[in-house]
Order: sequence, then structure tokens, then C-alpha cells
Amino acid sequence: MKKALSIVLTLAMLFLLCACGASTTTPPATTDPGTTTEAEPAPAADGTVYTLRLATQVAQPNPLANSAYRFAEKVAEATNGQVKIDVYPSNQLGDYTSVFEEMELGTIDLAWISADSSFDPMIDVQGIPYLFENWDQAREIWLNQEGFLFQTYKGAIEGYGAQNVTVMGVVPGGFLGICINTDKFDQETLFDTSVSKDLLIRHPNMVVARMIVEGLGFKSMALSWSELYNALQTGVVDGAYGAGAGTVYTDLRDVSKYFVDYRYLMEMMAMMASTSSLDKLPEDLRQIVIDTAVAEQYDAFDEYEAFEKAGYKDLEDYGITVIYPTDEQMATLAASMRDKVWPGLDDVFTPEVMVGIRAQVESLG
Repeated sequence: MKKALSIVLTLAMLFLLCACGASTTTPPATTDPGTTTEAEPAPAADGTVYTLRLATQVAQPNPLANSAYRFAEKVAEATNGQVKIDVYPSNQLGDYTSVFEEMELGTIDLAWISADSSFDPMIDVQGIPYLFENWDQAREIWLNQEGFLFQTYKGAIEGYGAQNVTVMGVVPGGFLGICINTDKFDQETLFDTSVSKDLLIRHPNMVVARMIVEGLGFKSMALSWSELYNALQTGVVDGAYGAGAGTVYTDLRDVSKYFVDYRYLMEMMAMMASTSSLDKLPEDLRQIVIDTAVAEQYDAFDEYEAFEKAGYKDLEDYGITVIYPTDEQMATLAASMRDKVWPGLDDVFTPEVMVGIRAQVESLG
């Protein structure tokens, strides 16, 4: 009986150790320590393997998930297998709000997720409309980690709660537009913000989102994403804010006739790490993880730009009309929206923050 109880206690202790984040293990020696597989990279010379869990909210082939898996492979290679990252896609470890809270506690080590502005409204600076007009400008803004916007976004996330989250970079979610499921509008006035469009457009329950929809000349209605498909299908709303071409194709193609390429903003997903998890790594390995994340941003931007172009083609092949602005229309639209919407954001983000963002945007090439 005592022997059986001892076995049970030993198994329980092993389970608890496996459940901890940023775990370390010392695998038994093999006859060929240099042998490795993609699933189980070879450990470093001292035999220690640090295992980290990375959560993300989508699955492959979404570029956000691809980025997470690519990052894990690069870290394994750069550390000779000493850091092993297990990726958990499709909210397997919880939605982005609960994942962030667990990172604060150190029970999840890494995450490629949306940042929830309920933790700090300043996180929504990434949702200010028309910060840039094209992919090159998006790179210039977001890949400058010393830039005002990135530093403001990073500070808002890292300053929350126990301050146990480190933002290493961002992964793009592509430009957003508006899908429309009616023919009752004038295409000639779509990019003229001075013209009121008699269309009701859904948006999430966010002040900035409502300001964008109304700034473009539409009537607005707050509605959750889960209710959107049925609302478009039944005509409760005429169209929807909050999705790019790829998402409209995958989720809304059967309730959309048009996709208007407004490019009002590009949602960013934060590449986060639990600071306490990073601190469990030796300094050289910790720096490799951070540096690999920073470098991965560039690949993520390239991949999502190509993914977005494919999304436009998918929509057109499916029979959805994609309406593109000319470069001149986009420049005029962006300037108009900055004049109309940005002054109202002083109360949301403070005048000082808006001055800093405006200065960075005006410095774009």
C-alpha cells in the first residue's frame, strides 16, 4: 500500500512540474547528441532545454499563426535546441483577454495576440485612422521601435497591472475596409467624406471605430462580430467595418456584394512575452528570443502583404466587386479623415500623445 501511495505522489509531482511555464528539463544522454528532429530539437551542450508556451488566436494558414511557428523554428535553430517553443493556435489557451492575464501571472510565456484596450485605453492608439496609406509607410511607422507610436503602444501594454509583460514587436493584421451587401449607393461618392451615404455600417463598440465610420460619411451601429453575419444577411445593417479582404472572403463572402478598400487602419497584433518567463532564461538565450522576435516582424509584414493581395483576388474570383481608391483619392481621403477625426481624439489619447503621433506621421517619406 505504501509503495502504491509513493508511486501516486511521484506521478503527481511530475504532472505539476510539466504544467509550469518556462520549464527546464535535462533529457537523458543519447548515443548521438548531435541528432535532432523538427519536433524535438537537440539540447545544448549542457543538456538543458527550456520549454516555452506561445498562444495565438488563429490557425494556419493565417499569417499570424505562420509567424508564430516560424519564430519557434528560428529560436530553436539559433539556440541549438536549448529553447523549445510550443505553439498553441486558435485560442487553445484562452481568448486574447485571458491569455494576457495569464502572461501577467507568468503561466503563459509568449503570445502573438490582439491587445485589449480594456486594460488601458491608450492601447487603442494602434487603431487611429489613416496613420499611413500603404505598406511601405506601415513598415516605416511600426518597424521603428524607437518611434513615438510604437513606444506609446508598448508603454500602454507593459504598464498594466503587475507590469509583467514585455512587448517585443508587432505582427500586422492587414489593411481594413468596409464590406457592403446592397446595391443602393453611389460608387462615385464613396471616397468623398463630405457626402453622406445612406448606408448603416456595423462597427465594434469602440469610440474610435464609430468616429471612423461616421467620418467616412456612413450611419453607424455598434454590433458584436458574432451577430454580424445574420445582420448582413437580413439587412439589419448594410455593411461592416472591421475586416480586411482576407477576413471578408473567409467569413463574410456570402453576405457581401462589395468590398471598399478604404485602408483606414491596419490592426496590429502584439508579440508579447511574460517578463518573468524571459527572466528564467540565461541572458544570452533571453536576448536571442527577443532579437528573433524583432527580426520576425519583417518576414511577417512581407507575408501579410502578399496574403492581402491574394485576398483581393479571392474576393473578385468569387464575384465580389472590389472598389479601389486611386492614389490621389487615398491621399485626399487620409488628409480629410485626419482633419475630421483626429481633433476628437485629444479626449481619448490626450493632446500630447496626438501631437507626437501627428509629428511622426508628418515625417513619413
